[in-house]
Amino acid sequence: MKRSLCVFLFSSVAFFFLPVTPLFAQGRDAKLDALADEVTRGIEKNKPEHAGKNQAISFLVFSFQDAAGETTQLGIHLADELSQAVGSRSRKIRAVDRADLRALTEMEHLDSAAFQQDKVARWGAATLGADLAIVGTIERGADAIRVSIRVIGEDPNKKVELDKRDLDWSDERHAWQEQIVPKFPPSNPWKDVPSADAKGFSPPKCADCPQPSYSEEARKAKFSGAATAILLIGDDGGVREVRLEHGLPCDLNSKILSTLKDWSFQPAGGPDGKPVAVQLKTEVTFRLM
Repeated sequence: MKRSLCVFLFSSVAFFFLPVTPLFAQGRDAKLDALADEVTRGIEKNKPEHAGKNQAISFLVFSFQDAAGETTQLGIHLADELSQAVGSRSRKIRAVDRADLRALTEMEHLDSAAFQQDKVARWGAATLGADLAIVGTIERGADAIRVSIRVIGEDPNKKVELDKRDLDWSDERHAWQEQIVPKFPPSNPWKDVPSADAKGFSPPKCADCPQPSYSEEARKAKFSGAATAILLIGDDGGVREVRLEHGLPCDLNSKILSTLKDWSFQPAGGPDGKPVAVQLKTEVTFRLM
């Protein structure tokens, strides 16, 4: 009996550890394969100068945006498929795990559309240890999905642009296109603390609220944008905590957090007229002149 049980357990473990074939390889997608071949050539053209002869080139595929600038599950899954397909082409190229990109986006509260800017995409790729950034957009036609791709490396003159390559629709892809990914979920970090604009409350007034400075990476990228943060302001007018709701790329978030923590206010007033702690949503804008 014990021997039979051991054989069963060994067989079960062996089953669970069988290699899993990627979805794109289970049923070959000729058009995706052709696109992956073109992207691979673009990666090889953009090989970093510092890379050794036998050193693998790493790349990161960013989620594709649609014409309206929205990120849908279709754009996410197509980027996943392309990353897998390109990564399987050669041992000389290596895909950075897109799960790392998702983690970065969530941790920094970033809008995926920001990575459509070449220099921001380069920042994101470098942050996650990739040599090259691959950025794409999609157009949804009745007969095909039209994908445009840019392979972005150190030298802007070597950038490879692949304009409007067609991919076929499938049942899965049709389902994915209807699923829009929410950009920023609503947040209420301190549920027991009233909002500064609640009825009967007088809002806090800024006493010393300097603008955060630009990061060096943001200057290089010539990035402009607005972040939103929620402040927990004490009854003494000091900022006790800061939570980012919509962050910015290029190392700007650290500048925002460190500056906003030092802001000071004239305290908010409660319904009884006494100073009270409140939470206040604020926007910080960066714009290079």
